[in-house]
Amino acid sequence: MSRFTLLAAVVVLTCPLWAQAKPAADETARVHAAEAMKQASSPRSAASLLRMHALVDEVEDLTPLLSTYAYVASRRTSDPNTRATAQMLLLDTERARGRLVRANEVKQWLGYVGDYYVTGGFENEGKAGCDTDFGPEAANLDLSATYPAAKGGNTTWRKLTANTSDGYIDLATAIRPNREAVAYAVTWLESSQESRVSLGVGTSGAFRLWVNGQLAAKEDRYNLPRPDQSRVSVKLRKGLNRVLVKVCQESGPLGFYLRQESPTVRATLPAKAPALEKGPAPQPQP
Repeated sequence: MSRFTLLAAVVVLTCPLWAQAKPAADETARVHAAEAMKQASSPRSAASLLRMHALVDEVEDLTPLLSTYAYVASRRTSDPNTRATAQMLLLDTERARGRLVRANEVKQWLGYVGDYYVTGGFENEGKAGCDTDFGPEAANLDLSATYPAAKGGNTTWRKLTANTSDGYIDLATAIRPNREAVAYAVTWLESSQESRVSLGVGTSGAFRLWVNGQLAAKEDRYNLPRPDQSRVSVKLRKGLNRVLVKVCQESGPLGFYLRQESPTVRATLPAKAPALEKGPAPQPQP
């Protein structure tokens, strides 16, 4: 069971509307589907989607579920969080059906970024690391630099390409130490023109997110990672845009999700970090 399915199950099991007979699963799913589509512009639609998804193993025909997810996910007028929920459930369902090619197409459609340079781990004892600049936050980013790390060690930038089925970037495979640790991941989003794009971030703890050297989003809560815990709309410049993620972890998994929602933007890793040039600020918006 994926992280997202587990989360959905927990939410649904707390809802009294779930106490319905299994033989009526298909009809119940159709009712939830109608509610989700009718209320697509409202956050309440996400609850209907989650109730419907709880029936995925009981319905005889998955077509109404998949079509509902696709409908809500593709509507521009859908509530942003509801649209993200529909997209995640569509990915989860296709993967559960064993349709891996289709699941990968959905993941690409969702805009998950999987290519990074990463470095760490830095000290986060007492959760003090998120407000400490360990070096990678400098405007003049040097991918050949060496930084003092936790426990008297040193760390450098290394390439990490993740091809997970759900878009999760597992930093624990590349970062040591990976407990009470801070890690950085940097990528570049290439845009064919100046544009505004929505970013979805989910991390295993607190985080900071910079776009072109300017802080665009932050969160000090420590929690398990899940997609789109935080969303921010930022302005991208034409060409390469540096996106730096700082993950501050206490215990458990060390990793994050990052996705962007523009079909005209793609992630890329230059061999050398381009200098930050003067240009429009990211002007973050919720």
